[in-house]
Formats: sequence, C-alpha cells, structure tokens
Amino acid sequence: MKISIKNALDQSFETLYNRYLRDKRNTDIVMSQALKELENNHHQQVGFPSAYVEVLRSCIETKRLQVKTIKKTGSLKKSIDKIYLKQFLTLINVLRQNVLPIEINTAKEIALIADSFRSTSKTYQESNWVGDVHTHFQNSSSFGEKGRILNTAIRIMLPQQCLELGTAYGMSALFIMEALKSIGDLGQLITVEGGELQYNLSSKILQEKYGDRINCHLGMTQDLLPELVKSVAKIDFIFHDAGHRKENYIRDFNTLLPVLKPGSVFLIDDIYWEDTLFSFGEARCYEGWTEIINHPRVIYAVEINKDLGMALID
Repeated sequence: MKISIKNALDQSFETLYNRYLRDKRNTDIVMSQALKELENNHHQQVGFPSAYVEVLRSCIETKRLQVKTIKKTGSLKKSIDKIYLKQFLTLINVLRQNVLPIEINTAKEIALIADSFRSTSKTYQESNWVGDVHTHFQNSSSFGEKGRILNTAIRIMLPQQCLELGTAYGMSALFIMEALKSIGDLGQLITVEGGELQYNLSSKILQEKYGDRINCHLGMTQDLLPELVKSVAKIDFIFHDAGHRKENYIRDFNTLLPVLKPGSVFLIDDIYWEDTLFSFGEARCYEGWTEIINHPRVIYAVEINKDLGMALID
C-alpha cells in the first residue's frame, strides 16, 4: 500500500514537472521570437531590455494562483441559477488552473509603454518616500500577474461599466481596456487618480489610445465619488487600488454601494498592505477588507495570493 501511494505521488510529480517543462519551453520559444522581432524593428528602442522581457514573460507564461474562499453565504442557494454566480465560480476556477494569458501583440505594446515610464527621471515624493518616476513606477505598478487577473475577470464577468480607483501610471487601466475591447464595443472605464504627476502621465496615454471609452479624473476618491454616483446608472466592476487605509476602503465601498448592480465584482489590491514609507500611521487594510465582506450584499469573497481581495455583490 505504501509503495503504491509512493508510486502514485512520484507519477503525479513527474506529470506536473513535465507539464512545467513543456510550458516553459513554449514560453521561451515565443519570447525568443518576440525579441528577434524587436531587434529587427529599428523604430522601437527599448531602454531596459531585462525589465521589458520580464513584463512580456509575465503576460504569457503559465500562471496558477492561490485562491482562498473567505465567504459564501446561505443566499447562494437563491442565486445558484443566476448567470453572474456561475461566471464568478468559473473565474475562481480559471485563476486556480491558469490565468488567461495576454494576447502577444497586446503584451508587447504594454511592455513598451512600461519601458517608456522607466525612462522618466522626474522627481516623485509621497509621504516618507522620495525618488524618481522610474523607481516609483517599478514599485507601484501592476504588471503581468495582476494585469492578467484584471483581464481574466473582465473577460469572464463581461462588465459594461468599470471603475478604477488609483490610476497611477495607467498599467492596470491598459489591461482593463484591452479586455473590454476583446469582449465588444460598449464597455467603458472610469479611472480616478489623486496624484497630479501620475494623472498627467497616464491620462495622456490612455485617452490618446482609447478615446471616449475611457474617462480619466484627477482628484481624491472622497471628493469625486459622491458626485460620480450621481452621474452613472450602474457599475459592474471595480478595481480599488487607491487610499490604502481601512477607512478609505470602507468609505469608498459604502459610497459606491447604491450603483453596484447585482453581479458586480469589487476587487481590492494590497489587502495586507502596511508600508510606513507611503503612509502615516497604521493602514489596517485587512480590517477594512474584512468589514467590506461582512456586508450582507457580499455573497462570495475570495483572497488571491494573499494580496488581492475579490467580492461578488448581490
């Protein structure tokens, strides 16, 4: 019996390892071809080739995530026939098995835009942190993994009106918009940024690229959201990456509740975040996330890679 169990485990490990080698080989082939094309294109110059390669690879390589269920309510039985619950369960399954890859030409374009920000040496200061745009961009932006989570969520949940809080340099917005483009011509994104320098850099790229399908706003969420909820009918996807504090999470969630339609997804970045360089005092982000998922309209909630929280609203 012990021998058969050991043999089964050995075979399982061998299968997984062979799959890993195959996936890595396939990714390496694609990467090699992409780099040859870039080398032959004299109109596109990359300032940071290693970082370019890393972004590109993270967009296409096989990626399985840890997704932990935090909340399932009894009202799920009433919602079991609703399409949005089935979509959400599919989304969880896909994140666990292999996050949807980014289309290769889109991945190349995003990697080039990221490279352009790394070439920006303007001074940037926030709370106790002082540096330049290059360094802050590297530390604060969403690249392949989080970008693919956003892309996958939108391609499966099929939202029409998306809201992003915390545009930063626009990387997450790029992944969101490319996903919206892939599912039709109607989806739109409203994105809000509180930092003027980041807003100026990101809004120029985003509005030139996507026109009236994206609306970029400069301001703090506590000032903009009360007016925003008066001007939109419904929102069905939110990515919260602004105001990393318990009170900000809760305030923004409660402000938006009236316009969250049944089936909306509320995705929050950095739920375990505590960084004294970028904030004063304790952030207590996880407490904020916990209070949000305790709301009766949240019928399902998961945590992804101990980093993001994702809730389904009924």
